[in-house]
Amino acid sequence: MDWQRAAQTLRMRWQPLVNGRLFAPVGPVPMPAVGTDEEPVREAMQQLLDEVPAAYAGPLGRAIATADLPMLCLLRKPLLEALVVRHGELEGLRRVMRLDLLIRQSWPDAPVSRPIELE
Repeated sequence: MDWQRAAQTLRMRWQPLVNGRLFAPVGPVPMPAVGTDEEPVREAMQQLLDEVPAAYAGPLGRAIATADLPMLCLLRKPLLEALVVRHGELEGLRRVMRLDLLIRQSWPDAPVSRPIELE
């Protein structure tokens, strides 16, 4: 059972990186300015909801309808997961990256993905 011990050792080495420094923000994330208009972001997310399977659209639609801008940022991941079901990972990422640009217009310090080139 040496492979089990090796897998456990590897997991123990990588776990702190995955749970901590690798994905955690470096410092506190500044909140959007008071009065920031989240409606353009909300409308764009609701338009993307038209493209996801119905099982995802109901719960996501209710969450998006009542969310403020920081919560809309957090709802990007479930929206991406729903888009991947219909369009695949590459196209889902493209659509969420367009949404990220819109979020950055309203909230320049938003914790969203950096733009990358997708082929």
